[in-house]
Amino acid sequence: MCVLAVTGLYQSWRQVGTLSALVETPFGRLLLLKAAGVGLMLGLALMSRRWTRRLAGERDRTPLRALRRWVGAEAVVGLCVIAATTALVSTQPARTQAPAAGTGASAVVSLRPEFDTGGPGGRGFADIVVDPGRRGPNAVHVTLTGPDGALLDAPEVQASLTSRTGSIGPLPVPVERVSEGHWTVSGLQLPVAGRWDLSLTVRTSEFDQTTVKESFEIP
Repeated sequence: MCVLAVTGLYQSWRQVGTLSALVETPFGRLLLLKAAGVGLMLGLALMSRRWTRRLAGERDRTPLRALRRWVGAEAVVGLCVIAATTALVSTQPARTQAPAAGTGASAVVSLRPEFDTGGPGGRGFADIVVDPGRRGPNAVHVTLTGPDGALLDAPEVQASLTSRTGSIGPLPVPVERVSEGHWTVSGLQLPVAGRWDLSLTVRTSEFDQTTVKESFEIP
């Protein structure tokens, strides 16, 4: 449980980022619901354990009936936690939904190029967010969706940035997969303001891939 708690907190920080995003985005609220469910399930498990100990020392059926009720409640809450986890996998991470603190929503760069690798299931859109969209450290988030709007997982996603103004690059953008259809990287340095070109390569099978390019301005 300790290992699960530590790794869960780290993963939550990577996908949420701020306290405001935790309560202001669907992803954050689902995460809170899941955490509350896990806490409730652990409390019910503790009560079940107490009744198990009482059952070992008594011969009547009262502890057994009580134990069944507690275990049943624990199973129901466990199913709710699984449902919340399933919903989280198909929900856009909070980092890609919440604006950067102190910069305003307009500073965040949002791009949505369409791609087609040429293979089965290779068409879709790439929702790209550069946050806070200013000179200095930035987070880059990539979310792939199919034509129907459902999340689209891909074996490989690569990206790079090139500055037209400062003649810098191409700089690799080492995005990592964090969940189905989501790739992200934090702390990427954009050293100069001005016009930047983003190149995104999506591979959907061993032989099918394509590269799309978009441009954006940062102050």
